[in-house]
Amino acid sequence: ATIREFAAAAGIEPRRAKQPGPRQAPSRPWREFRSQDGWPILVGRNARGNDQLTLRKARPQDLFLHVRGAQGSHVIVPTPSGKTVPRDTLLDAALLAWHFSGLSRRPRGEVDYVQRRHVRKPKGTPPGLVTLQRQKTLSLRADEARKRRILGTERK
Repeated sequence: ATIREFAAAAGIEPRRAKQPGPRQAPSRPWREFRSQDGWPILVGRNARGNDQLTLRKARPQDLFLHVRGAQGSHVIVPTPSGKTVPRDTLLDAALLAWHFSGLSRRPRGEVDYVQRRHVRKPKGTPPGLVTLQRQKTLSLRADEARKRRILGTERK
């Protein structure tokens, strides 16, 4: 008797070889959202993704945001040369920086922002760690309606 005949007599179903499923495209190391004004906002997924987004993808004139005093995602607002980021886009990006940080459950927070050209990566520092020069700070309060709206714009 063959193994298949023995298995069938014992009521055991033979294993079928797994069929390869459709190939998944590798996910980008950042998420993409759309601001109320229609501007793209990019948010790092993890420390390595933060480095890729900030140090490789972002251009010098792009806006960089990060929650103050805690770990969190780097947020980049791609900014065309000579343009100023609209106020609502700045608030949406700051809210995303706060949401994807260790301080997201607090009712208030502060987010630093600066042009990418003023972000530095000191030699030998771990992934995701950067220093800022000439940053400004934005104070935020929880705004659930704005948060729901901006999170609903994520591009899959």
